[in-house]
Amino acid sequence: MVPKFRLVVSFCTEDDTKTVNQQTQLEAQLKRWTNAALIDQATAERILSSEAASAHKTTMRWPVLLALFVGGLMVAAGVTLFVAAHWDEISQPARFALVLLMVAVFHGAGALFSERHPSLSTTLHALGTVALGASIFLTAQIFNLHKSWGTGILLSAIGAAIGFVLLRNAFHAAALSLLLPAWLIAQWKNMTQWNLNGNLPLAVGLILTPLCYLAAGMDGDESTAIRPPCHSDAAADGQPFR
Repeated sequence: MVPKFRLVVSFCTEDDTKTVNQQTQLEAQLKRWTNAALIDQATAERILSSEAASAHKTTMRWPVLLALFVGGLMVAAGVTLFVAAHWDEISQPARFALVLLMVAVFHGAGALFSERHPSLSTTLHALGTVALGASIFLTAQIFNLHKSWGTGILLSAIGAAIGFVLLRNAFHAAALSLLLPAWLIAQWKNMTQWNLNGNLPLAVGLILTPLCYLAAGMDGDESTAIRPPCHSDAAADGQPFR
């Protein structure tokens, strides 16, 4: 009987090679510490298993985030197409109830998955905030509220600010950083619509705003505006680890 062999071809990325090297270095360090009686064998095995699980989560994070991003866009596009296709057939009270239902469903689902699937929860909360902005403008259309479109942007920015205060995620921070300048631009255009020289300050503001955001992120890891304090910060201050 002729034995059968199976050829298995695996592809290692740069991240995989880096992870393997880090694992090898950690094993060598733990071996030295175990031989020096600094830690026992059980502790070394627990450290290895913990670091291996953490490395696996980090490696698999970007495909999950990409899938959630694409999935969120598809859900938003599907809801938009469904509502647009049946918009003329729906009465005004049903339209208002529908836009409120979208906000409640997305944020409710985000709260439901907050502990089990944090990334999915963030995506659902982001869809809920986007639905809130759309609901503000749709409500104005339903009840013929002819106001400045800057007011709708301000209300959307308030919703994003509330989301950031409650959730502390990157999406609401980015939405707030975009909506507030957009509201200021809208107000400026309304106030200077008959002034021919009103575009010069607006152009300066459009240039300086991204520069301010860029300068705010220049500190990198040393910035603690949003990042919570970690063990390394406590060690630098001379405080014991907890």
